[in-house]
Order: sequence, then C-alpha cells, then structure tokens
Amino acid sequence: GGDDRPSGGKIELLEIISRLPSQDFNYATPGATRLASAAIDQDGWMRGSSTLELPASETSTRLSFTLELPGIPTVAETKLRFQVAGSDLVQEQPFKIGTSTVSIQLPPSATPRTLRIEVPQEFTLPAPDSRPRAGRLLAIKLAPEA
Repeated sequence: GGDDRPSGGKIELLEIISRLPSQDFNYATPGATRLASAAIDQDGWMRGSSTLELPASETSTRLSFTLELPGIPTVAETKLRFQVAGSDLVQEQPFKIGTSTVSIQLPPSATPRTLRIEVPQEFTLPAPDSRPRAGRLLAIKLAPEA
C-alpha cells in the first residue's frame, strides 16, 4: 500500500505560461514574472549556490545579471561562477562588492537548461530576518543573438 497520511506544503509562486512574456526579469519585486529558480527568494536574496531554469534557444544567448553583493569588510572583489548543469561549460566573472552587472554567453540549446550560480561567501541578513544569503539578484536580461 501507499502512504495515506495527509501532507502540506507552501507554494510561493506558480505560473504556467506557454512562452516567456519578456526577455527581462525583475527579481527585486516580489511576485514579478521570472525564470524558475531554486535558492533565490521572492525578494531576490540568494544563497551561495542557486539555480535558474533557462529556456531552449536556437541561437547563442547573452545573459546579463544585475546583482547586489553587500560589502564584507575583508573582501573588495569576488568571483561569480556560472555553470550549465550536465556540461563542462563554466564561466567565472570578477565582481566588485556593491551593485553591478555581469554578462555571460551561452551556446544554442534545443532543450531547456539549468544554470548554477555560485557566490563564494554567505553572510546573515540583519535581524529580524537572519537568513543566510550571499547576495541579491535584482534583474536578468536574456538577449538571443541573431
């Protein structure tokens, strides 16, 4: 037999759309349309390792990320690491502490992909929040190349 115990859960946001309504995604506004992700909160705060689900693309695509990495007294610059799941494609980008935009280039893909984003250092958000986070994703822009 199966397990007939009741269970519960919380869905923060669920949207089913036939195609992306835009190539620009605002992560700073809770509830805004965005790419599916893991370890990125509704307000954009992200863990040291998070993932984004990217759509298939017939052409190479430039992804631009606007991020905020708060100052850590001993660190002036860090490296962001981007990796497409199941591939050897890894890109590292230097990032000065503060708010800035970094871009990466992805090759065409006939199938959707998962992109892992890694930030090497987490910190605890100020009370009363106290979530451990590495930074805040503010926006993503997808720019397919013709």
